[in-house]
This record gives sequence, structure tokens and C-alpha cells, in this order.
Amino acid sequence: GGLGLVLQGWYKAGIDAKGLLPVSHPAMALSLCLTALVLAVLCFAVRTLNPVAKYSRLFPASAARAVGCLAAAVGILLSGIGYLKNGGGLGIATLVSGIAAAVAMVFLAFLRLKGGRPSVVLHALLTVFFMLFTVNNCRLWGAEPQTAEYLFPLFACVFLMLSGYRMTELDVQKGSRRWLVFSNQAALFFCCLSLSGTNRLFYLSMIVYLALDLCSVRTGRPAEEA
Repeated sequence: GGLGLVLQGWYKAGIDAKGLLPVSHPAMALSLCLTALVLAVLCFAVRTLNPVAKYSRLFPASAARAVGCLAAAVGILLSGIGYLKNGGGLGIATLVSGIAAAVAMVFLAFLRLKGGRPSVVLHALLTVFFMLFTVNNCRLWGAEPQTAEYLFPLFACVFLMLSGYRMTELDVQKGSRRWLVFSNQAALFFCCLSLSGTNRLFYLSMIVYLALDLCSVRTGRPAEEA
């Protein structure tokens, strides 16, 4: 992710007088190659993750996990308020869902500190916010003349949605640790690259959250599906 951010910084340093990104630039080509490599390595790495039946083994009590959830709460709340200025029903819906998701993350932080199992509602609210956040961003990105301007933030939003969905699945004992880790780490990677654009506070808060609240990746004995 750090390497990708450096490459994106190099690429965006080539913006011309009209505010347009270079049509052809080695940094963008390298960024795409790095993306393909990261996703391929993740697909290979998660194959060794056996299902875990006990939720407390996946998410043991941890102060670091609680900090990650609180960081997400701050980033989500501030982003929701920021999108209110766009006006319309979508902006209001994003704000409302952001407030609900931020409150949910505060509750989740307490549960992570104690090692408790969350209600499915908490991660469901988070996933709904990610969905509205993505739709709201797509509306804004539609005015951008160059896909490269929003390509990696779009991927970040998609994998944040998938990560939230996978967490919700685990809350009801129907999820796969394998795909949760894949979605989490892919979202983390794309959030790092997205720091080169706008809304940096949101992506930074997501980086902290994704890094600290990842489920256990220990490869112990196989167990029944969580």
C-alpha cells in the first residue's frame, strides 16, 4: 500500500496546466501491475485459512481492535457530515447512515475491548453506510473526465462494502474467514492508494480500522465453518 501511494504521488505530480493527469505514465502502469500482484498474492495467501467455529477465536478481546473501531467511527461521521453539502436526498441519507454507523462502531469498540460478539445490526449499519457512500461518490465521479482520477478510490469503496458484508456474515455464523481477510486486505491496499486524492481523512481512518480490526489469521487445526 505504501509503495502504491508513492507511485500515485509520482503519477499525480504530472498534472498539466489544465488540471488533467498524464494520458500515459509509467507510474500508473506500475500501479496497475502492483494491484494485480497484490490481489494475486492475497488469493494465494488466504487459501490456508481454515474456517473457525468460535467467534472469540476470530476476534479475541483487544484494545487495538477497539481503537480501530473508534477511528472508523470518527472518519465515518466526519465524511457523512461532509457529504451533506452535496444536498438532495442522497446526501441526507448518507449523513443519517453515517451517524448510525458511527454509533454502531462505538458500540462495537466496547465489544472488541471485552471480547463480546456483536449483533448483526452493527455491521449491517456499517455496510449500508459504505453502500450509500459509494453511490454518493459515484455521482460525483461521474463529472470527472478521467477514470484514473477515481479508479482506486472506487475499488476502495467496493472492497469496503464487501468487507462490511463479510463481517455481517460472520456475526450470524454464516461467513467465511477466507473471504473476509481477502476483502479486508484488498480494501486496506486501495485505501492506501486513495490517500493521494481527496477525502484523505476518511481513507486514513479506514486504514487504521482495517489494519487493527482484522480477524485472527492463525492457521490452527480445521474446524467447522463459522
